[in-house]
Amino acid sequence: MLQDQKLQQAYEDFIVNYSIEKGLEEKSIRNKKAILSKLLPFLKDRPLTFDTCREYAFYMYENGWNKPNSRVNVIKNIRAFVNFLYERGYINENFSRKLIKPKVVREPFHLPSEADAERCIIAGTEPGFYDRSRSIKIKEETKLCLQFILRTGLRVSEALNLRGSDLSPFDEQPFFQVRSKGGKSSLLPIPYDMIEVMKKRVDRKRVFEATEKTCNKNLNDGVKKLSIPFHLTCHKLRDIYSLSRLRRGNSLQLVSRTLRHSSVVITDKYYSDYVLDDIVETINDSPIIKDALTPEQLIDKGFNAFRKAIGNDKRIVVKITKDNKGNATINVNI
Repeated sequence: MLQDQKLQQAYEDFIVNYSIEKGLEEKSIRNKKAILSKLLPFLKDRPLTFDTCREYAFYMYENGWNKPNSRVNVIKNIRAFVNFLYERGYINENFSRKLIKPKVVREPFHLPSEADAERCIIAGTEPGFYDRSRSIKIKEETKLCLQFILRTGLRVSEALNLRGSDLSPFDEQPFFQVRSKGGKSSLLPIPYDMIEVMKKRVDRKRVFEATEKTCNKNLNDGVKKLSIPFHLTCHKLRDIYSLSRLRRGNSLQLVSRTLRHSSVVITDKYYSDYVLDDIVETINDSPIIKDALTPEQLIDKGFNAFRKAIGNDKRIVVKITKDNKGNATINVNI
């Protein structure tokens, strides 16, 4: 049975040594500590078993970790600890999968467009009349950080942890190195419109001198200024990045790669339900729906489908004209 001093040693091995081996970010380590630090005091002199771990999960639910996502986080971390104990030989039975992870009903995304998100960023970081030089500088740093997140899909912690040495803007294909929350390093292209800015930041200790709190505040200052009916966070910029790319026809595999998900299944789980272009025609393939539309609406739908099929081919010029009786004529010139 694993208990008392041996359990304390195993806990420290997991939190300290294993985290170093995995190269976890400080934020991830803090999250593990927040969930597991109460485990040993809760057990007192009792051993770590399936039953005591289950009791501990319910104890955490009753003491501040009662929201659906928080409950999932509790179980994920207990499972990870049990997996580690089994793999390292601290315990003989791996009972991690017996710990039931609660199902979470995800709220549907309510997000502005990519263009509106950019407008919010600019409006929220625009210098005020009474702003001092320091405030103006902070707003500029925050604006660049938010724009970089919107263009790359980074998590805010990843963007804020970028160092000048992570940038390679002078390469033939300008790129940067990002460390994901799981400790993995990946290379991503620098967005075209930010290459010149990044060239001036290669010698910086931190690429963006901003904070998560300031980023979220300025983002929502922009939302209020523009009266956009959404609440935005830095992480929602990541969602906007993902959905905008998928809706424009980028492959799920490539979007997943830029998000650095461990599996394309994760990307599919969170975003595919919101990419509706491929099922719009199926939903609307009904005489009831079509009969309810005006002739003008039907023509517009057909015209839009035609434009989508030919793309931006400048060899084809299409015009719709209407006479004073409302009759429409479609002219196609090649």
